[in-house]
Amino acid sequence: MSEKMEQFLADQMEAGRVLDAVIAQNEAQARNMWVIRESVAPASRAEGPGLSYDISVAVSKIPAFIDKGVKAALDILPSIRPYPLGHIGDGNVHFSFMGPQGMDRATLNQYTPAITRAVNDLVTSMAGSISAEHGIGIDKLDELAHYRSKVELDTMRTIKRALDPKNIMNPGKVLRL
Repeated sequence: MSEKMEQFLADQMEAGRVLDAVIAQNEAQARNMWVIRESVAPASRAEGPGLSYDISVAVSKIPAFIDKGVKAALDILPSIRPYPLGHIGDGNVHFSFMGPQGMDRATLNQYTPAITRAVNDLVTSMAGSISAEHGIGIDKLDELAHYRSKVELDTMRTIKRALDPKNIMNPGKVLRL
């Protein structure tokens, strides 16, 4: 596994996608890396408004997804600042962006629907998931309806009704019944 990871990182560095990389050599280093990883969200919030997409695609498609996704977002908002991160080894990418320097939330929100559609269209074209780790939730209900067929949604509703006939488990968080 270590040799494969080292080769992957070397390939990504050569392609210009990765500037620097470290592989933990022991548990203490791994814990320290998680401290850094867990500090990204608070640090980015302090920097200003941003966007984050919890997506997954096949591991082999991640480099192409990141390249195309960053380009798509930059085509919509040229000064947006991408910072994809996450446990990429399982195909899950927290595909995140910081708004342009000095841009407020209201202004960034004007671009959000177009960026969201571009990211989700790309994920779907690569047979991925627009909600990899944290579920659909209220915010993605409309996106689910856009990217899943009526048959798929009806099947999901049938299963939901069978398992939760009183609709008491997370009502309205995954499906509109």
